[in-house]
Amino acid sequence: MVKRVKYDPKLPTIPGGERQGSSLSQKQLDTIIRKAAAPCAIQEMIGDDHATQPYLLSDGRMLRIWKATGECHIGCTTNKK
Repeated sequence: MVKRVKYDPKLPTIPGGERQGSSLSQKQLDTIIRKAAAPCAIQEMIGDDHATQPYLLSDGRMLRIWKATGECHIGCTTNKK
């Protein structure tokens, strides 16, 4: 199952006008990530490239956020036993 959270500049929890180039600011990304991960905790960032940041959640799933759009995908990890 994929959970998608899209960037919405009208949301009060995301400060407006902070886009840097073609990507959202890290503060905006962090807000979106915390909202998408709930109720799970974020265990660790497991990568970072020019387009995405993947995180391992406390329930073993992986959350990936796209820096340009703020879209999140949550899915199963390949490391689950």
